[in-house]
Order: sequence, then structure tokens, then C-alpha cells
Amino acid sequence: NAQRISPKDAVVVTGEQADEENAPAKKESALKLDRPVCVYVCDNADSDEQKALETITFKAEKVGLAMKAFRTVRMDPALVAGDPLLAEAGKECPRLLLVNPLDGKVSVLEKNKLSAAAVFNALESVSDKFYVQKLEKTVKAHIDLLTEQDQLANKEKQLGESQTRAAGEKSDA
Repeated sequence: NAQRISPKDAVVVTGEQADEENAPAKKESALKLDRPVCVYVCDNADSDEQKALETITFKAEKVGLAMKAFRTVRMDPALVAGDPLLAEAGKECPRLLLVNPLDGKVSVLEKNKLSAAAVFNALESVSDKFYVQKLEKTVKAHIDLLTEQDQLANKEKQLGESQTRAAGEKSDA
């Protein structure tokens, strides 16, 4: 759980030498925005919408793989309200806030926009502005690799079963 996304105190660059006593406090718990951020805003109550988001949307293969391109954070609504970057981004709970680190824009997904397809499309929109490689292409390549690995594992299992059966037939003869 993150405490905040944006820094607590903005540091103003003036070109003057800052003294240690008057220097603003270091941003201790702010995230470094070195890649897109997906903030999952939810409270501790288990609502039907929250359960659906966690059990259906987040478990969708494309969404799960697309989330790997993001720094994912779970935050309490009270913490979000205190964060200057996220404070005005939606009011519903649960919701997803997608932060583009290049321009600081926040995309809000709440209510009926929390389906797997809508979440993937929003992730793709933010990701494609940040990364050179298109998210759709990367996710498709990963799904193809995972499918190939599953097929190889199934063949390996079948060969092992055939080998065991053949060994059993030899010992019976």
C-alpha cells in the first residue's frame, strides 16, 4: 500500500544554494514515476463490485499481462483524497486510476468501465504513450509463448504416461 503518488513538498529549483535547515523535507513515501502507474482505490469493505474486479477483471489473462507494464499500487480512498495528483480523480470505490508519468494525466476507470475489455483498452492507451513497443503486440506475444508452454507441458505429461504404461506392459510380459 502506497502512502501517496505525488511528492509531499514540491521542490522549487531557483538556482540558489539551499541551506539544510530550510530545505524541504525529502519525499519519503512518494512513488518514483519512472513508468505508468495503476492505482487501485478500494476500501476494506468487500463490495460486489470490488469482488468482481478482483476475481474477474484482474484474473483476465490480457489484463494480468498488461498490468506488468505498470507499477501497481493499492490505496485507501482517504489517502487518495490527500494526494494532490489523484484527489480530483473520481469518487467511486472501487476505481482504477492510471497515471501517465510523462504528462501527469490521470485516467479514471469506475463503475461500468471496470470490465476486462475496458480496463485493457485504458491500460493500452496509457502504455502506448509511454513505451515504444505497443502493449497489444507485447501481450499477444506473451500469450502465444504461454500457450506454447502449456502445449509442451501437456505433451510431456502424455509422453510420461505412455512411458509408464509401456514399462508396466513390459513387466507384465
